[in-house]
Amino acid sequence: MNKDLEKQKQDPFGWSSFNFRNLQDRLDYIAEEHTDKEEINFNGYQTYHYDMCPGASELYGKMNMDDLSEQDKDIATRSVRLQDTLFYMEKIAKDMPKIDDTYIDMMQNLEDQIMEMAKMLNLEKEHDYLPSHIEAVKELQKEKM
Repeated sequence: MNKDLEKQKQDPFGWSSFNFRNLQDRLDYIAEEHTDKEEINFNGYQTYHYDMCPGASELYGKMNMDDLSEQDKDIATRSVRLQDTLFYMEKIAKDMPKIDDTYIDMMQNLEDQIMEMAKMLNLEKEHDYLPSHIEAVKELQKEKM
């Protein structure tokens, strides 16, 4: 049997060798399995991991696109995508054998970018749910040490 195929069967998501470059491939792979009620379609982008955060689902699910400028629509859509990635990272952290500091740093970087976008949209206060996702992964990191 092909070694790559054998490896894929043993570790279909590639969690044992996670890197940021193939994150989108993994998101696409998992996306086919998700039809959660928390998921939203925002400006043409379908979320797949908002089941991890009802607050984000509610905030962006209620957002009226007609009230946003084209620039704000773009910023909000990018924020939705980045949050989907952040929630995915939290989700897969649960199954990772070990969580290193670099992984937490990547999540923190995403949160920082999302918060900058929230400031641009004057929705910084509404994004107060974000730190809890990183804290949850930090707790997992401690448990897995």
